[in-house]
Parts: sequence; C-alpha cells; structure tokens
Amino acid sequence: MKLALIGGGNMGGALLKALVKSNTLAASDTLLIEPDSGKRENLVRETGCRAKASMDDEIAAADCLLLAVKPQSATDVMPTLKPTPALVGEGMSVYFASEVVNDEEREWIRKLFSSCGKCMEVESENAIDAATAVSGSGPAYLFYLAEQMIEAAKNLGFQAEQAETLVKQTLKGASLLLQEQESAAELRRRVTSPGGTTEAALKRFAEGKVEVHLKDGLEQAYLRARELSGRE
Repeated sequence: MKLALIGGGNMGGALLKALVKSNTLAASDTLLIEPDSGKRENLVRETGCRAKASMDDEIAAADCLLLAVKPQSATDVMPTLKPTPALVGEGMSVYFASEVVNDEEREWIRKLFSSCGKCMEVESENAIDAATAVSGSGPAYLFYLAEQMIEAAKNLGFQAEQAETLVKQTLKGASLLLQEQESAAELRRRVTSPGGTTEAALKRFAEGKVEVHLKDGLEQAYLRARELSGRE
C-alpha cells in the first residue's frame, strides 16, 4: 500500500515516524508533501521517505491520502484532493469510514493508525469533532494541570527543578496506573481517605466548580472543532 501524507508538522511527522519505525509501511512507499524545507528535510533524514514541497500528479499513484493539517488550513488543500475518510488525533487516533470504504481498506486504515497508539472507528463524522475536543486537545489539558501543580509546589517552598520532578513523576505514575486499572472514578475513591489531605483538596476543587469548568471547556473545544470543520 502506497501512502501520500499531506503535512509534516507535529501530527504528521509523529505519524510518519511511527509508521516507518513499526514497519507498517516501507519508507519507499511513503510520499510526504511538506512545504517547509526544514521539516521536510528532517523527516526525510529520520525516516528515509520520499518528499516534495508541493503536490503534483504523483499523489494520484497513492492508494491512500492522509491529510495531516489543521482544519483551518484544509480549505486551501482540499480542492486538490479526493475526499479523505479519516482524521488523526494526538496519541489517540479516531477515524470515520464512509460506506464506500471496503473491509480491506478499513483494516489497512486500522493498522496504519494503530502503528502510533490506539485507534477507534466511530459511526459518524460528528464524533470526530467530539474526539478532537476530548483527545486531540487533551494533552494541553494535562499540560495545563501540570503547569498549575508545578506553580503550586513552588509556592509551597520547592525549587523549580524539584517541583518539576515531583509533578512529572506523579502524573506519569498516575497515568500508568490508570491504564492498568479500572475506572478513573474508582481509582480516585481508592486514594481518597476520609478526612485526609486528598479529600481536603478535592473538596476545594468542588467548591470552585472545577468539574463544571472542565466540562464547559471541552464543550467549547467541541463547538470550535465543528466550526473549523465546516459542520456548523
């Protein structure tokens, strides 16, 4: 299967490297289209793929076209492409396949996205916007939480380096535990002792309606995703 990857930014570059590293695709079967010479040359050096600065007739030979550009940038790209059935998110890939995509093509798409993590097929294009709000923007939510925890640790007397280490390792360990155990709610209950320090913090979060603000934030991300995708 030959792939034409349109866009070599953070998302496209990470996917390209994962595809080649996992041997899902041979570098010789992958054509990267990236106008930024620095990004293009770095990815060619790291993966051995073929690359061009702009699209030409060669992309017609590809079995699959993968559009890895931001939604607001797609307007300039889409007129030159056939419709593409998938959108990839950061670390967690979600895709929608229309009825014209056959089982063999569906399986190839699943393998492609599985090469860089987990993937999920959804039943409608609208679910892509919801996945963008939850997963595509999700890393920024975690980074924001880490940022606030680091600042709080510094306010409690830790040096900047100490605060970074405390927070990064705590979030790493908690994330690994969440992957291996039951629900997040159950884990939270297990580590919250009645009358303890964790409960004191969680009560303050509840008073500040943190959960309400988080849900509202994701709703705003969802509405913006719909707007950018042209489905509003």
